[in-house]
Amino acid sequence: MPVLEHLTAKNFRIIRELDLGLAAGINVIQGRNGSGKTSLLEMIYLLGTGKSFRTSRAADYISANEQFTLVTGSVRESSTSRPSMLGIEKSNKDTLCRIDGQTVTAASELARHFSVVSLDAQAFRIMDDGPAIRRSLIDRALFHVEPTYLDIYKRFHRALRSRTELLKQGASLAEGEYWNEQLAEHAQTLDAARRHCVDRFNAWVNAAPSAGQWGKVSFEYRQGWRAETDLRKLLADGWPRDVEAGTTQSGPHRAELKILLDGRPAGNVVSRGQGKLLICALVAAQASFIAHGTGRRPALLIDDITAELDRDSCMAALSLLLSDAGQAFVTTIEGAPLMAALPEAPEAWFHVERGTIAPAVPAS
Repeated sequence: MPVLEHLTAKNFRIIRELDLGLAAGINVIQGRNGSGKTSLLEMIYLLGTGKSFRTSRAADYISANEQFTLVTGSVRESSTSRPSMLGIEKSNKDTLCRIDGQTVTAASELARHFSVVSLDAQAFRIMDDGPAIRRSLIDRALFHVEPTYLDIYKRFHRALRSRTELLKQGASLAEGEYWNEQLAEHAQTLDAARRHCVDRFNAWVNAAPSAGQWGKVSFEYRQGWRAETDLRKLLADGWPRDVEAGTTQSGPHRAELKILLDGRPAGNVVSRGQGKLLICALVAAQASFIAHGTGRRPALLIDDITAELDRDSCMAALSLLLSDAGQAFVTTIEGAPLMAALPEAPEAWFHVERGTIAPAVPAS
């Protein structure tokens, strides 16, 4: 199980300097809103993915009046292995990733050494936001588990962009046939992988000890084009309509993941609190898929869950989330409610104040 043993950072939001040893189990980070506790999770996520879970712009998390941010971490695969040194440097224009001092060309290489799953404020909008955020949850899980998935994903989106450019130019079907073929070919591979992933999500949630307390939870994947229809033919027949719309209207970029409760859309039948608990189950299923697909449990980042759920729901959610997690990082404003909800005692407790993070005594 990979463990982030040590984390250092420079110029990350209000955290100007960080040098922190971390525990292999549950790490709790306590602090007021705006103190920097979510920023700690954000930099850990950045180290494992090359991206922030809060913004797509590096300028948003580079400290004020600075030109770059640098995050490094020491990750140990097992107690007998040598640690790997991961690093990511971001400026407004460039990204530089290193593994053991060697520059790597893609941030995705970081995930092969240190995988992370995040439950943050954005995740709690999964039901309310559009389908893109739900698709991304499937895709992120597959990036970790299927070695070729990221390449196929990029090839599909390259074909999609090229086809869409031709549509906007009013090009003829003959001019677009090559990209129709490329798009359809990669779409089939993406679709098969996504279906397998959602099947595993469903298997996990049905086997989860506490899942039945809400009713029958299931996830339904819709591929993004008419069922039982050949996508190549659909793209060709739909070319005039797509030219008029200026966009490709069928394909896995239009796929949807539905969260169902007793066969009905969960958003229509559950309370807001129950909906958040179902989202926790979906994120836990994602973590389980990664753990069983790679044999390496991901680190779990949980941001201020006691502010989102009542005590009983929080206990149920943390039990689900931590069942297949390895290392965990959990933020909170107040320590006592979190201590009461955790299924086991944390191994490390940190206090954050004005961007300064230091070991502290756990809440009693």
